[in-house]
Amino acid sequence: MKKAVYLFMFSMVTLIGATIYSNKQFNNDGCDLSGKLVENSSSEVIDNALVTVSDNGKVIAQTTVKNDGSFAFKNLPNRLLSLSIENVAYTTVNKTINLVNANSFNFGNISLDTHVNILEEMIILVKR
Repeated sequence: MKKAVYLFMFSMVTLIGATIYSNKQFNNDGCDLSGKLVENSSSEVIDNALVTVSDNGKVIAQTTVKNDGSFAFKNLPNRLLSLSIENVAYTTVNKTINLVNANSFNFGNISLDTHVNILEEMIILVKR
């Protein structure tokens, strides 16, 4: 009888521990990430940029910046990720973000520098 009680108690503790571990590992809703893009010198809003989140080089989320300069991602994995911001008129920004143990992360304003590409020569071909 004593063995049965100990076995029952052991089973219950194991079950409770497994449930807590399972909820912690698999029911995590992930992290919400947001920010806003502005031009470095004028603080004007930048829109139409491409924001990419990747994990070890593999793209896991991507969005286009809204007209108000904002971007947002929901339910990103809680680990170390890479963020890339690209717009043809601005210098590309690459950041490493640590989302471990985070529910949400807001960059606030991210300033981008204007990217000037001076062409020495431009050839235009027209076919008729």
